[in-house]
Amino acid sequence: MAPEGAHNAVGGSDSRVRRSRRRHRPYSRGVSTDRHEDVPAEPNEGAAAPDPVPPPLEVRPRPRTVVLTAAVVVVLAWLAVLVVDVWNVAGLGEIPRHALWVNLFNSRPVEWLQWVALGAAGVGGGYLAGALRGRGQPALTAFVALLAAGAVVMLLEEAGDIRHSVSLYVLAWFGEQPLPGLHYRVVSDLPFLTLVALLPVYALLRHGRAVWTDARGARPYLVATYGLYGIAALASGLRHLGGAGGHTDRAGLYADLGAALHATVFSGITQPAYMDLTELRFLLVDSIVEESIELLAAASLLGLVLAVASAAAAAAEP
Repeated sequence: MAPEGAHNAVGGSDSRVRRSRRRHRPYSRGVSTDRHEDVPAEPNEGAAAPDPVPPPLEVRPRPRTVVLTAAVVVVLAWLAVLVVDVWNVAGLGEIPRHALWVNLFNSRPVEWLQWVALGAAGVGGGYLAGALRGRGQPALTAFVALLAAGAVVMLLEEAGDIRHSVSLYVLAWFGEQPLPGLHYRVVSDLPFLTLVALLPVYALLRHGRAVWTDARGARPYLVATYGLYGIAALASGLRHLGGAGGHTDRAGLYADLGAALHATVFSGITQPAYMDLTELRFLLVDSIVEESIELLAAASLLGLVLAVASAAAAAAEP
């Protein structure tokens, strides 16, 4: 047997060897050492991969929510007009100083919401166009950029009533009928509205197919936006068609349509003292009907921008 001291010497030598081996152990990826060193480790194969960084295209609210909200606002506004101004339930029609329908639509809450939707579409579309750059979707990028610019132009026109100022210049320079049989507002409004529509129409003709193909979820909003705005712009441009002329005259297409509404839906509606029957019928269409259509159109436009953003975000997911 070896003496006890020999065992200690051997044991101490073995311990030093093991420590030396640990110190000089070659670097091995994924294997931790006794010393606290930063050694990169391979993730376990069964472990879940880390969540990718979300692209800057995640949007809320949903397009459908925007359009449904606008539709609810329009329904509630119409219902309020029927309850207060037409049916005079519980004498409510006698409370407002002016007719409720005059204070709800044209340059009032319904149109204000339209301005909000157009502004949001312009800002949101501009942001989306910037976010889409470099993502391999040039057609969608160009479409959204043109649409955003068009929304800003429409907002300026709607909020500033620019075309009405233009029509007054046409009246001053060319008279009540610049062309035989045509009211001066028809002569001025149609070309002006055509200019306002240039950017959105060019976006549709140039890049509409890409939106239809690459952003399938945007299809309903694409159809609704251009359909509703097409109806509103054409009707508004022709609203004085058949009118006798004069910048205070309310005769024409809208007055004829308003007469039909006045005889059916809005029979007995409150008529302000300062308003004659022809003006009342004209404004039923110009205020209640037109502003309702334009709010739905503006909401559809914002929904279109959000739907394209959602489609782009889905395409960017790994």
